[in-house]
Amino acid sequence: MDTKDKILAIDDNDVNLVMLKAMLSAEYDVVTLSDGSDAENQAAAIKPDLILLDILMPGKDGLSLCSDLKKNPDTQDIPVIIVSARNNTADIATGLRAGADDYLCKPYSTDELRLRIRRRIDASRPSDKILETIRRLTAERDEALGKVAALQTISDSVRDSIILCRPDGSIEAATRSTGAILGLPSGTEIIGRDIAEIPLSDQERESILQLVSAPNGAPLRYISQRKRDTDPAILETTATQTGDLGNGYIAISTRTVEPGGSEDATTCKELELKLLKLEKEIAGIFKYSAKGILTTSLDLEIHRYNRRFLELFGIRRNINCTGVSLEKILSPKQVEVIKDLVSKVDKPPIFETTQITLQNADGTKTYIEITASMLKTFGDASLMLIFSDVTQFRNMDNEIMNAAQAAEERERTLLAQELHDGLGAVLSSINIYINLILSGGAEIDEIFKTLRLTKELVGQAIETVKDIANNLHPVILTRFGLVATVSNIIEVHQSSHLIKFHFEHSTFEELKDKDRELSIYRIINELINNTMKYAEARNVELTLSTTRPTLHIHYADDGKGFDLDKYLASPDSLTMGISNIMGRAKALDGTCEYKTAPGEGVQVDIELPIEARNS
Repeated sequence: MDTKDKILAIDDNDVNLVMLKAMLSAEYDVVTLSDGSDAENQAAAIKPDLILLDILMPGKDGLSLCSDLKKNPDTQDIPVIIVSARNNTADIATGLRAGADDYLCKPYSTDELRLRIRRRIDASRPSDKILETIRRLTAERDEALGKVAALQTISDSVRDSIILCRPDGSIEAATRSTGAILGLPSGTEIIGRDIAEIPLSDQERESILQLVSAPNGAPLRYISQRKRDTDPAILETTATQTGDLGNGYIAISTRTVEPGGSEDATTCKELELKLLKLEKEIAGIFKYSAKGILTTSLDLEIHRYNRRFLELFGIRRNINCTGVSLEKILSPKQVEVIKDLVSKVDKPPIFETTQITLQNADGTKTYIEITASMLKTFGDASLMLIFSDVTQFRNMDNEIMNAAQAAEERERTLLAQELHDGLGAVLSSINIYINLILSGGAEIDEIFKTLRLTKELVGQAIETVKDIANNLHPVILTRFGLVATVSNIIEVHQSSHLIKFHFEHSTFEELKDKDRELSIYRIINELINNTMKYAEARNVELTLSTTRPTLHIHYADDGKGFDLDKYLASPDSLTMGISNIMGRAKALDGTCEYKTAPGEGVQVDIELPIEARNS
């Protein structure tokens, strides 16, 4: 006979506990607690398969208890369902943030309770098939690692660099001479890292990655470029697919070529010519770049600069700045900012960025973005500073933020108007009817008639409040996610048969960040509202897709379109909607691109990070 799954129900109301036990005892072993004070220790001791938890309890409330259960290693994997009469959106969000796996509002049906319990218990357990796969893969990996360890012991005496990795680039073994051959910093550990993460020059990394993607090809020769080298060295790298160490290993061998033979001399000459050509191209980019470029010593003595640097800082072109310290040509405050930026720069390819503001003679401001990086060259280390004029983008950001704030103010105004004209009017009528009843002069039939009217008005008030709350934060979004919410909006608009939607979301992954999900919902809702109000469209195409780490939104309608530049120059309600969409996308660290013209419909492509940058 199978053992029943165990459920721990915690509620200060004994009647609720008795009802839960009656509903579930046929299918589950139900243990009850009426006080949350010692519930954490009880749960750790009982080890239930699921916990049903009320919020309002003596001792420790349900939210605190849920948070503690999820922090305790002994109970953190136990699914928790909060069962509460608190059914507004804020309470549900608070419960989920406390760590609850689900939130069930009272009153509920027995079928709904059983369905949610079974779904959460099943989801918390890996299937037998998954467990078998894990055991098989673990055994295969142990066997492969044993072979790798044997190779490591044998290859320690080899003079060449040999790296053993998988096709995905993960390094399993390497010879002791690898660090010296590849010029890695002392103490660098590469076992277990991705081959693309080894601190090499761009040329060396590109060559190795090229061989990993196509092993068993011809050897590649290239010049190594390292600060510590007084003369360039020629390296030769080969990659071989091997079947002796399990499935899919690639051996990457690198050796130093000593010039001597005619073939090696020719190769060296060809590589030197390529290097000279590359330097010439870099010099051209340096000279004609739209950005100010500066190379300096570590103490900020100028080695080289271009014309754009002089233009940005208003320095006369006939002044020779080579060999001059930055402290003599820039203001003390500007130099202080640059020194602080440089102090954060470590080894390449690490970059650091900051901004400074220049006050122009006409009273305007120019915003300069400075990027600093360490140059990897022969001889002494040096710095490269790149100065970019970002005034246009800064002003654009301000315009977008102002438009977003205006849109938020508009939403507040509409909400206030809806509360005043809709809910306020209904409540005023209810107050009048109640005063009529309390006046005492009405007949009993009139009193009952007035009560019925009052009841109808109360129902209208409740529906109005629900509509307002749903507009602020749809309940369906919290419970069922973005796809279900968007589908619901589309179904409402499509019921008129005036417009047809095609909604594709097969590759979309639901978001874990609910605040981010709400912002994306508002973007999509604004797009649809703009189409319904202004486009006169017959068809709308909406695609949600996920290509980690990016979420893609593609939206297009076949409406009348418009002149985007003209509308942005003359603000109106449509322009505010567009700016609101762009502002929300930018606030989520994303991009938003509009394509439209009169008679050609509208196409909007938005790309957003799935997770916030600081998450």
